[in-house]
Amino acid sequence: MDAFNKGVTLGVYIVTVKAGDRINGMTAAWISRVSRNPPMVMVSIGHKSIPFKVVLHAYRNYMI
Repeated sequence: MDAFNKGVTLGVYIVTVKAGDRINGMTAAWISRVSRNPPMVMVSIGHKSIPFKVVLHAYRNYMI
């Protein structure tokens, strides 16, 4: 939590998502913090990409 409160760092991020037995990932060059409490970040994913289709079924199984 302390690292989150210090801010989102610059760099390239790896976003992974799992839905059932399907796992997929993507790189993201930009994310943004939208809330400190509860800690939340925002990432944009193209709606035609495979990770987006997996995210639709993942509910909460993702990681940045």
